[in-house]
Amino acid sequence: MGFQLAGGYYFDKYKIAKKGSKIHAFATYDNTLNNPKNPNFPLKTVSWGEKTTDEMYYLPLLYVPYKDGDENIVFDNHLSATLDINKPAPIVASLYPNPASNTNEMPVHITFELENGMPVSIDLFDVNGQLVRRLRDNEFFGQGQHIVHLQANHIPKGWYIVRVTAGSGSASVPMVIID
Repeated sequence: MGFQLAGGYYFDKYKIAKKGSKIHAFATYDNTLNNPKNPNFPLKTVSWGEKTTDEMYYLPLLYVPYKDGDENIVFDNHLSATLDINKPAPIVASLYPNPASNTNEMPVHITFELENGMPVSIDLFDVNGQLVRRLRDNEFFGQGQHIVHLQANHIPKGWYIVRVTAGSGSASVPMVIID
């Protein structure tokens, strides 16, 4: 078995693949109103492409060379007792472009860095503190630098706050949307 965080699936223990093994992966796309994570509102036809607004299938595979005893290692979606959740908040290195335009398809790049891999939530709030959009909901990100894209072309002009939360810390960055 395993567990799924938004945007990814993680096994609960190492899976040992013998030499010559084949991996098959399948994806489905739901561009209807029934999909609460559909980024297109109003709905629009979407085809294959490499832009964040296009349909694409991304299959990263993580592996380690086998060592005796690996089959006994178990992972889960809870923080480990050895992980210090009191470490500083993720460092938001940049939010660009800022101001961003809601009249073009160029996404806003939200970058942050983690000292340890952990679940991350990213939220967009208006200046009154009301949640406008949840970009990531406890999605696991590994150690290092990351970029998450936000399509601003359907967000009304105004002032917003992007909040990145990881472990017990969070960091907030103001963002301006213009026409």
